[in-house]
Amino acid sequence: MPIESFKVIPKGKPEIVNYHIESRNGRRTWERKPGLLAVRISIRPSIVSKEEIDELFKEVGKVGSNVGRELSVCMHKLYGVRYHMDNFASEEQSRVQKFKEDYTPPGGVQLERENPVLIYEMESFLFQVKSSLDVLAVGLLNKLLGLKLGSFGTEKVIDALKSEEHKIGTKKVNKLKTMIEKNKDWIEELNEMRVQIAHLSDLKGFLCFIEVPFTGGEGCTVYYPSMPDGTRATEYMDSIWKKLLSFYKSFLITLTI
Repeated sequence: MPIESFKVIPKGKPEIVNYHIESRNGRRTWERKPGLLAVRISIRPSIVSKEEIDELFKEVGKVGSNVGRELSVCMHKLYGVRYHMDNFASEEQSRVQKFKEDYTPPGGVQLERENPVLIYEMESFLFQVKSSLDVLAVGLLNKLLGLKLGSFGTEKVIDALKSEEHKIGTKKVNKLKTMIEKNKDWIEELNEMRVQIAHLSDLKGFLCFIEVPFTGGEGCTVYYPSMPDGTRATEYMDSIWKKLLSFYKSFLITLTI
């Protein structure tokens, strides 16, 4: 149990719970017994539920019952990716609205106001995507295929699969290898950015909103937050999410059949 707690005043007068319920015959005959039953449940509020994630694991779970814990961790990580995506998009939308409501352009220079929400949500997004791949390797790949991976690196996983091809089977190894090679570019690019953030600095080239001095015309120009190559950040995140989900789906189904 946690060390510290606090009290809140409930609405009305709740029932005092000092009992638990037991079935004598394991059917429908229930009796109250003194003392609490040591049970705790965790609930994910429906407001944060993502149907695309739930449907994926419902489909995979039908054939992967022996790796329930590993699948649960994978689901947790995908929810983490979505969480940071949604927070980033919400902050961007909020800032856009404020620009449209009341705006004075900068004079003489382009202006970037560093936004900690945008900066750290992007960094967290990159970390969570890489982490979602790592738990896929350390959990499911190791348990189901007998590999000894400590993280997900495209070449590292391919080499590990080849080394165990005699046990796994050539057909499955080739199928998994093809999936990895197909997704190698975006995985390696994302990991390079993640390594830069983790070991060197912030993400060089990532920009929050860029405000441009008024040069005439109908309105003032403000550039959306962007990645180092200039791609709008939310478009990049959405693209990576779709690739990650597709990769996960094909990978998990191949692993668990």
